[in-house]
Amino acid sequence: MENYLAIAKIDNTQLSNISTVVEFTFYLYMFREIVYGRRAKKMYYILLFAYPIVALTNIFFIQRNGFHTMTYALGCLLIIGSCIYYFWELFQRPSSVNLGRQPAFWICSGLLFYYTCNFPLYGAVNLLKVLPRVILSNLLAILVLLNILLYLSFTIAFLCRLKTRKFMSSL
Repeated sequence: MENYLAIAKIDNTQLSNISTVVEFTFYLYMFREIVYGRRAKKMYYILLFAYPIVALTNIFFIQRNGFHTMTYALGCLLIIGSCIYYFWELFQRPSSVNLGRQPAFWICSGLLFYYTCNFPLYGAVNLLKVLPRVILSNLLAILVLLNILLYLSFTIAFLCRLKTRKFMSSL
């Protein structure tokens, strides 16, 4: 929806601000559900309430007329740190795990790649508005490619748990 509004030359900054707050809050909830450590779960519980309050305060009182780059960067760092913690916890397990069959692995891999690459682009989006149109269109192409890779990893995560049958034909 945001892309359609942008194409129609309708300001979508506030919609984008609110949707990214909801997005980061959802991902923090997801990490709370997939990690095992009790202290980590408690930390995510605190972040689930603290991040939206900080982000909405920033959107409505500090960075009113633009994209909320400060809290977006904070959200990116929280997601990147959460992914790193998940991998650390995963590799500390005493038994081995088939990573190809773990949806959380694919989701965390996609999120780590997406937000690591996305962090410098969206973190400086208010400064990038003055760049030439050619550079902006190339950056947009990079963002579209990052989105494709993120949702491809989500698709793999949803498909990796499916059980497939092997049929044998009798002659």
